[in-house]
Amino acid sequence: AQNFPDLARFYNAEVIQRGSGLFARAVQRGIDRGEFRPVNVDYTVRALVSPLIMRSILQHSFLACAGPEDFDVPAYFAHTVDLVLNGLRPANPARR
Repeated sequence: AQNFPDLARFYNAEVIQRGSGLFARAVQRGIDRGEFRPVNVDYTVRALVSPLIMRSILQHSFLACAGPEDFDVPAYFAHTVDLVLNGLRPANPARR
């Protein structure tokens, strides 16, 4: 981004901000409908997008040098969504 600031600004405006806005609207809609608990929407969007960005960084930087990786990307994303929606609580928590 420092080497190509105009390109970075364009990518931020056209990709990052648009994508983040889509996530933010979906989260806010879920909150408004009572499907999600009230949360800080901005932080939630960052938490949702971070695994996508990390995977992209790995794919296009480190893994480009390390060779092919046996990694199930759809399973990774499904796991990430499950973790975000359910946290680490057990499926059948013991009642105390």
